Amino acid sequence: MITDADIKKLKRVFATKVDLKAMEGRQDKKYATKDDIRKLKTDLLIELSKNRDDIIRQIGDLIDEEFMPLLDHHNKRIHRIEKRLSLRPLSD
Repeated sequence: MITDADIKKLKRVFATKVDLKAMEGRQDKKYATKDDIRKLKTDLLIELSKNRDDIIRQIGDLIDEEFMPLLDHHNKRIHRIEKRLSLRPLSD
């Protein structure tokens, strides 16, 4: 017959239902599931899309604020040079 001491020894050697549930909880926190990876992929794509739109807007602002004034200035200088040289101005 199995005694209480035998049961205690068995509990120390073999995993109990409580031990397995606790281990499952630790494993769930440690490793990602397929659903976790799918959600992460979706979240990353959303963030990349937001960043892409922000980068495009910043490039557009840079062109408007920095490059367009330079191009306008150069265009005016070219027209002045053409006028002084009595050349026919280039059409825009």
